[in-house]
Amino acid sequence: MAVMDEFQEERDKIKDASFKAKWKYFKDYYLMWVIVAVVILAIAVPILVSMFTHKKDALYVCMINFVENDSAQSDVKDRFTAVSGINPRKERIVIDTSMFIAVQPEVSADEASAVSGNDGEYSVMDTVKYGYEDQQKLSAIMFTGSVDIIITGEDVFQSFAAMDYFVPLDEVYSEEELKAYADADMLLYRDGTAVGVYVDDMPGMKNNYVYDGEGNPRIAAGYIVNSAHGELASEFIDFLEGK
Repeated sequence: MAVMDEFQEERDKIKDASFKAKWKYFKDYYLMWVIVAVVILAIAVPILVSMFTHKKDALYVCMINFVENDSAQSDVKDRFTAVSGINPRKERIVIDTSMFIAVQPEVSADEASAVSGNDGEYSVMDTVKYGYEDQQKLSAIMFTGSVDIIITGEDVFQSFAAMDYFVPLDEVYSEEELKAYADADMLLYRDGTAVGVYVDDMPGMKNNYVYDGEGNPRIAAGYIVNSAHGELASEFIDFLEGK
């Protein structure tokens, strides 16, 4: 008997059957396949949506201990996206202001190790006063190479600089550019090496962001050593400066 004939015969059998008989037939022959199809769709649809809507991070700026209003935050990202030339349909600018970290007054590595019991190993966690979870989050995303710039108060910045988080600025700027920053008293040094640029007086910072950390330190920006977007990162600092 042909397949279609068998199928028609089965349909004829249940055509006038009771609801109970039809339900039994459905369970026996179709229910499992329907369940499998629903499960496959439930797994596949979110994956496909993510594949076609996910945007790559073109630049990740971590602003620690800052608050901003939503309109200013959106305006900064939109304006920099426009001038940077990135494709907003495929890439995005991330400005993360979710982290709040306070540090103890800076001590020597030996003193910190004596307190922490790390046998001479010095960790940035030894200096954290509060914000341990945010420090751990920062360390995790930095490990993946996601963070390009950190902007924070000088005290927190120096604790990160002690851990060699930042690229020496002579690897980023020319001698002329560094001299211009030095003449304007805009360089932050660690052990005689310029590792940060003071950004507190830059229009893009003071007009959009308010520092909410302890005290009233100067605000510095540094480029992360394993950043994959160094050129765009320096363009962002230029953008904040209004260049």
